[in-house]
Amino acid sequence: VAIEEKVLPEINDDLAKKIGYKDLVDLKSKIEAQMLELQETYSKRELENSLVEQIIKDSKFEMSKRMVEKEANFLLQDLKAQCSRNGVDWESFKSDENNKEIFEKANEAAVKRISIDLILSSVIREEKISTSQEELDVEV
Repeated sequence: VAIEEKVLPEINDDLAKKIGYKDLVDLKSKIEAQMLELQETYSKRELENSLVEQIIKDSKFEMSKRMVEKEANFLLQDLKAQCSRNGVDWESFKSDENNKEIFEKANEAAVKRISIDLILSSVIREEKISTSQEELDVEV
């Protein structure tokens, strides 16, 4: 039995140059900038999520049980397709005890998605927001 030890390269200017940076200072500054950008993105997403949660909490709307079931089924079909793309057997995934919570929360996720759609539709209607075909073509 052989014991292997992973030998990591020394972190210095030579390593930085090998991976495409001027020097170690340049590498560190790029890493720091990326970390700050990730933190900013994460913070923005957290704020957006908390705002959406508050709007949903403060909003009152009715949705049929059938609408929720349909959206939950859509979410689960999407998950099934993801499993297939990643080579994961759907039946094994469904029967795995670690994934039980995903299926239990499907209706909750469906209610949230429907709520967001209803809120956005209402805002679009109230604010008379529209888009031209040209704007759609640019985005697509």
